[in-house]
Amino acid sequence: MFLFLLEHLFSCIWYFVGIQEIAEDSWVKANKLSDATYTDQYVTAFYFSSVTMFTVGYGDVVPKSN
Repeated sequence: MFLFLLEHLFSCIWYFVGIQEIAEDSWVKANKLSDATYTDQYVTAFYFSSVTMFTVGYGDVVPKSN
């Protein structure tokens, strides 16, 4: 249960950092979620934070340049 609470906390932090980011390469803008509902944005934030916490990399996110 503690891991789910921790996961929710990091998801909220990831979400708020993403919506406050002004740069064009924010994860919200990169995934075309600017006009999406809060639920879709939170689920995506939950995915990114859980992948960051529990694995060694994304696999589905690739760098744009060296």
